[in-house]
Formats: sequence, structure tokens, C-alpha cells
Amino acid sequence: MSWEEIELKEVSEYRTEKIDSIDIETNYISTENMLPEKGGITDSSYPPTSKTVASFKTNDILVSNIRPYFRKIWFANFDGGCSNDVIVFKSDEKKLIPKFLYYQLSKNEFFDFMMSGANGTKMPRGNKKAIPTFKLLLPPLQTQKRIAEILSAYDDLIENNLKRIKLLEQAAQNIYKEWFVNLRFPGYKNTPINEETGLPEGWEKKRIKDCEIKIGDGNYSSKYPRAKEFLEKGVPFFSTKEIENGRLTLEGVKHISEKKHSELTKGHIRGGDVLLATRGSIGKVAFVDNRFEGFNINAQLVFFRANNLQTFGRFLYCHLNNSYTNKELISVGSGTAQPQLPIKTLNQFQILVPESKIQKEFDSLVSSKFSLIELLLIQNQKLKAARDILLPRLMNRTIKV
Repeated sequence: MSWEEIELKEVSEYRTEKIDSIDIETNYISTENMLPEKGGITDSSYPPTSKTVASFKTNDILVSNIRPYFRKIWFANFDGGCSNDVIVFKSDEKKLIPKFLYYQLSKNEFFDFMMSGANGTKMPRGNKKAIPTFKLLLPPLQTQKRIAEILSAYDDLIENNLKRIKLLEQAAQNIYKEWFVNLRFPGYKNTPINEETGLPEGWEKKRIKDCEIKIGDGNYSSKYPRAKEFLEKGVPFFSTKEIENGRLTLEGVKHISEKKHSELTKGHIRGGDVLLATRGSIGKVAFVDNRFEGFNINAQLVFFRANNLQTFGRFLYCHLNNSYTNKELISVGSGTAQPQLPIKTLNQFQILVPESKIQKEFDSLVSSKFSLIELLLIQNQKLKAARDILLPRLMNRTIKV
């Protein structure tokens, strides 16, 4: 059997069954927790609001039907439920290996096809009647299996790196909790507690405005980029959407021209800065690694820049990302429809400032973990680029298997 050109509907169909939302617990997928640029999924913070939701099964392929240009797709590795704005594809496994279908639908051509028939301008949605007419090349099952294995090798490496990153991040937070929440820091047994503050001697709680910390934002007033000024390529312009697991990602980021970038000097970020979302999804925190030196943030974000970055930046990130401190931050936000944390409010917010020697000891412990996280993120970026170059070449037979 040779390769043949077919329409998607010949080998796959939509899964249409419904499931009771009570039965899915945390296995709920919506467009909000699907990551752009084929990044898979993250934990959902938006539980289902309806009694029943669409069902999906292990080995199904989920694609966000809102704004297809974000290229949100995920290969299901568990059963669950999803929102109506997520399309669920199931394979006819006699003709099509599910993982091969996943890679066929991961091609940019598929998302371009969805956009070509999309309805709406501000919030385009793919035409569910037209999508099944997408044409693809179908090789024999053995060839499908081999192609899926080649591409999966890249995804497996990426997934392993993400697991390592999560463990490194958790290790840093565990050290923070042990030292600064449980107060079991080096030498704690011999350090007296100040009866007035309840903190070890030499430690204090200070308003951010009284610390050596600069707060900057991406509010550029009249110079703020208009919609038509955003480009597919150029200088990254970060928003809260590009914060994933405490780091910035380039996946799905908007871009501006070099000329526009040079006008927006106010919101340039540096390696070692700590970002905080202050509008909408307030409380999201990110540590800026050196890859993003000099790029811009938008009006949803502020950056904290400590004078002694080498010893305080990583501590400040762990402090703001700690669940207790983070809840405090969110609680002082104002507004209901669009919660906000004005800089004026942030300046009054109190943070823990340990004795400088302890700060340095903490930094020396976690800095290697932060450096390794950065290296793993760079490695994943390269793996994704290599996979995305290989994907269309395998699918159109430029490279023979």
C-alpha cells in the first residue's frame, strides 16, 4: 500500500458523547488551560460550570477551536471532559494510528486551514463542518507508526525536561518554606527571636517602597502598541499569558518592531527581574532569565528589580510565589470584573527581609537550580524547533522513512 491523499473525515470523526461534570474531577480541559504553539496543557483553574461537558478518551486529539492561530493541540493521556470550544478527534484505528493523527493535526497547514474557514474576526472559530474536509497524506500503518515514533522521541525528551524543571522548582520552594516559613534556617537554634516582631533577630517585614527595589511596568500611555502594530516576528512583547510555571515562554507571544521597541524604554526587563501579573490573573509570578534581557512587558505586568539582584532576586521570586504570600497579594487587589494591583498598592505591601547573610546562603543553594532550569528551557526550545522542522518533511515524504 502506497501513500494516498484523503480527507480527514475518512479516517477520523468528532467525539460527541457527553459526561457528567461531577465525574471528571480535575480532568477538565478548556481553551484557557491549553497552551499555544502545540505546548499541550497545564492545570486548569476554570472548573466546568455546566452539568454535562463533552467527553474525551485516552489517545483522542483535542484542538482549541477558538483563535486557531494559537495552535493549541493536545494528545490525551487520560480520560476526561472538555469545554464546547475544544474539538475532540478520535481515530479509526484500523486505518490511522492516533499518534500519527496527532502529528498530522499539529502541522501549521492544518491550523491555517482552520483559519481559512473561520467565522468571526475578534474571536474567530473554526468551521466544524469544513474541518473534516482537510486533506492529508496517509501512508501504510507501519510507516505511520515509524513516523510517530520519530517525532515522539522529541516530545518525550521535552516532557522529561519539563518534569525535571518542575522538580527543581519544587526543591527551591521547599527550601524557601523550610527556612522562611518554618524558620528552620542555618543557625536557627542559636538565633534569638525578637518578641516584638516574632521574627529572628536581624529579620524584618518592610514595605516594598522602603526596600531597595524598583517597580516598573509596561504602561506606555500614548505609545502603547495598537493591534495593527503587533507582528508575527520581531521583539517579544510579554503578557500574563506567557507566564508558565514561574518562567516566561516564547510560545504564543506577540511581537513588535525594533522601532516600536526602541520607543518603549520604560518596560524593558532584565535577567534577575521578578514579574508579577497585576491585572486580570493577578498574582502570577515569573523569574526572568537571561534569555529575555531587554524585551518588553505589557500593561498587565510589573517588574521588581532589586539593587542586589545576585542575592535578592531569586529570594523575592520564591517569596512572592509562596502560596501564603501570593494569597496576601491577591487579597489586596481591587476591582471585581477586572481585578488590579496598582503600583501604589504594591509599594505599601509588606515583604519579608531576612538578614543579609541568610539571603546569600539561600541564594547559593537555589541559584544552581535556577541555572539548570534555564538550560533545560533552552534545550526544550531547540528540541521543539527541530521537531517542527522535521514534522512537515516527514509528512510530505521529503524525508523517507
